[in-house]
Amino acid sequence: MPEGSDQLSKVTRYAFQFTYPVTTAMRLVGEYYLEDIKYKEGFSTGKDDSKTKYFKLGLNFNF
Repeated sequence: MPEGSDQLSKVTRYAFQFTYPVTTAMRLVGEYYLEDIKYKEGFSTGKDDSKTKYFKLGLNFNF
């Protein structure tokens, strides 16, 4: 962000998704998600900076 910007927070998000065929009827699916929120000094309105990370794994069946 350029200096003097009127943004109150900076949010960075990344999501990585994948699919892998196990058989013709079943696929392995997954997702890795990252989120980072940083509030500008004086504009947090009672909120703290936060970080979120998760990894989901599942199976998809086709009939």
